[in-house]
Amino acid sequence: MAFYTVRLVDHGENVWHVENIECHSDDEAITEAKRSSAFGFLGAGFDLYLGDALIHRHRRQLRE
Repeated sequence: MAFYTVRLVDHGENVWHVENIECHSDDEAITEAKRSSAFGFLGAGFDLYLGDALIHRHRRQLRE
């Protein structure tokens, strides 16, 4: 298992919440980050890190 850090960001790219998760793989960590209850309702997306390495960057599209 590896420890990942999920940084939820707003539309100005400011980090507004940090969450640590433990997963078996990068893909599992990405799926878990997408399931985050806060991500579904607030913010622009998230950045997923393993240590200092950026593993995945996810941004939601703004609806017009």
